[in-house]
Amino acid sequence: EIAEAANGDDIAVFYAEGETESGCDSIVMLTLTIKPTVYTDTTIHVCENANAAIYEIAGGQDIIQLPVENATHEYTYQAANGCDSIVSISVVVDLMPNLGVEGNTALCANEDLELAATPLDNTPIDSLRWTDGQEVLSTDNILEISSEDVPEEVVLIAYSGTCVATQTFPITVNAPAVEIDTTICSYEMYVAPQDAAYDEQTSTYTWTAQGVNGDCDTAYTVHVTVAQAPTRTFGASVAITDLPYVCYG
Repeated sequence: EIAEAANGDDIAVFYAEGETESGCDSIVMLTLTIKPTVYTDTTIHVCENANAAIYEIAGGQDIIQLPVENATHEYTYQAANGCDSIVSISVVVDLMPNLGVEGNTALCANEDLELAATPLDNTPIDSLRWTDGQEVLSTDNILEISSEDVPEEVVLIAYSGTCVATQTFPITVNAPAVEIDTTICSYEMYVAPQDAAYDEQTSTYTWTAQGVNGDCDTAYTVHVTVAQAPTRTFGASVAITDLPYVCYG
């Protein structure tokens, strides 16, 4: 006799009649529960640069390594109740984020930093963030930093499914500086640009020359040393009628 149990399992009931040693009738009833095969469908994501797609059966009972390709695989294993269980595993391959970055990473002094990230090849981007290697600077496509806070490098991290792509951009701040030491005589004057600043205590001129054709401005510092003119002492005899006396050389 085949029946259905309350939990949905099929059961088979068998009856056997016989006689015991004492001569009494004996009836044996055997109930056989038929457990159905368990089918499970699951989907796993894997990054395209991974070595394999990993799936754990029953919490680590078995580990399956599958090819990194968009495909469906079936795997049969023994469940805890001793019955076969079939799992259907669909592997979905996530594409690595591919970003192009526009902007100048070689800056002049007092120039702000601006970088813009744009997805290339239609690769999906779930999110991104700009960091200085430690702290997050922005989570937008465009990064803007004032000249006072420009870091030594900027790191762009992009996420797409299970994939993570990282790009590092060293930042160079060009601040051309020219320092000159010059000596003049005490009766001479050093001629500096009109906008030059002069420090009397150090006898130093400083000014900034504006760059041309996209070049950075140049900061000039000129240290001026004043040398005393040499003096000579000599004697001469002149008659009173020769006054005033004019000395040559």
